[in-house]
Amino acid sequence: MSCKDADGNAISEEEYESAADNYFSGWQKSEIHLGWQDVSGLADDTEGAAAQLEQSLNVYSSHLGESG
Repeated sequence: MSCKDADGNAISEEEYESAADNYFSGWQKSEIHLGWQDVSGLADDTEGAAAQLEQSLNVYSSHLGESG
């Protein structure tokens, strides 16, 4: 395997593997939670759409509380 840095200089595989940790060393690690919802059937159902959006917000908020 051939590894290069952002400037095109050759680096070792170990340097490549640790590049992100070195670059972001002062940053706090966190997680992100993504979810996909099919809302195509809710175009004419305002109450259903609102309920589904609220459910999504509750799921997101619970994950935010766990990792934040």
